[in-house]
Amino acid sequence: MELTNSFEALLQSFAPAFTTPSFVTFRLLMTGWILSTRHRYVTDLIVSSDSVGHGHFSDYHRFFSQAAWQIDDLWRLLAKLIVDRLVGKDAVIVLAGDDTLCRKRGLGIFGTGMHHDALSSSRSKKVCQWGHDWVDLCIVIAHPWWAPSKVFSLVAVHFASVGAQWCVAAAKGTQREPGRRSGASGGGEQGVERGRVWRREIQRRQRLLEAALAGLSPAFHFVQDVCQ
Repeated sequence: MELTNSFEALLQSFAPAFTTPSFVTFRLLMTGWILSTRHRYVTDLIVSSDSVGHGHFSDYHRFFSQAAWQIDDLWRLLAKLIVDRLVGKDAVIVLAGDDTLCRKRGLGIFGTGMHHDALSSSRSKKVCQWGHDWVDLCIVIAHPWWAPSKVFSLVAVHFASVGAQWCVAAAKGTQREPGRRSGASGGGEQGVERGRVWRREIQRRQRLLEAALAGLSPAFHFVQDVCQ
């Protein structure tokens, strides 16, 4: 399947975040995402991008969890692309942040915790639910030339806010994931390695969050209470 030159150039902007094999898979998945007219499941992306028979289907399903690429580099490239193309290097960059609770159940789901549920809460009653809290940091594009009456918020960073109990467990060096029954996370070397992986991920996210909070401008304004 041939891509338009403009779309090909757009995807090439993100190539530094990938290895050569993983970028090929990324390119095909994004092509399927654009062309898909149904639910954008990975299987449908394979069909929509005309990739059936091009490698094993598991290569596409495992791309997000096991392929060699750096999501932090991807967000950095995306933010730079938005600023260069839509904001301008000399313009004032306006950021907007928001979070969305995705309710999840189960003992084996990584990173879940009790989070503020804005939809179920009121001014007098704060409600918390168990699940993932997905945080977005957006670059605000106000009154662009192609839509003078509109304001857009384009996502530049998107990540899950890890529950507090995961951070405590990581600090203590707990091998077993919190919330899991003994033996549920896999035994032997597999369970130990899995524990190391999620601890490193939590610690990395903690460092990123601390750095972001330390650099907040005094003009940063929260439009809603922040609670765990």
